[in-house]
Amino acid sequence: MDKGEIWRLIGRTGILACHLHRMSRHGIYYLVKRVNEKGVKGVEGEKRPGRPGSLTDEIAKDLKEKLVQPPMNQNYRQSRWDGPLVRKYLKEKHNIDIGRTTAL
Repeated sequence: MDKGEIWRLIGRTGILACHLHRMSRHGIYYLVKRVNEKGVKGVEGEKRPGRPGSLTDEIAKDLKEKLVQPPMNQNYRQSRWDGPLVRKYLKEKHNIDIGRTTAL
């Protein structure tokens, strides 16, 4: 199956598919190639190299609960959450030190 056939099957132009999925045309073509080579399993999540995440399900749940409330409820002076404040919260409450750019 070629790229044109894929677009016809899904009923969208390549540009629209890129826009809808927020991917580059190259990224869409790469997915098509992987599906052609490996089937649907070719696009399923694969284990990636690198350090595993430090947020457990419990900590992630706690963070989500806190982020829907104003930071003042956690005794912070800011009225809105931002990256540096999330970083500070994780360090103070869960002893997790995330990078400055990760928090942005």
